[in-house]
Amino acid sequence: MKFPKPVRQKSVEYLRAIRKMPCLISDSSCLGQIDADHLMPRGSGGSDFFAIPLCRLHHSERHMLGTQVFQERHDINLWCQVARLVLHRLTELESELTINEATK
Repeated sequence: MKFPKPVRQKSVEYLRAIRKMPCLISDSSCLGQIDADHLMPRGSGGSDFFAIPLCRLHHSERHMLGTQVFQERHDINLWCQVARLVLHRLTELESELTINEATK
């Protein structure tokens, strides 16, 4: 019995919004452009909604160290940050829907 391949949730708009945010590791070592770093690889079915904003330096560092060591080094839980970012986006969408319904 074969299992179906997971369907990856894609959102260009969400990734664009992530790239406009500051790096989650806001310190003096941050370098330039913000990447939408996927905590679960897209090739493994990872959702765009599992992306976090990291500057290029910290994005590379996370990949070199691995997520666990990176989190310990910077005293941050990246999965909690994913949840916070998604909740924030859902709250924004809810507000937009409320405004749109009120204007009908």
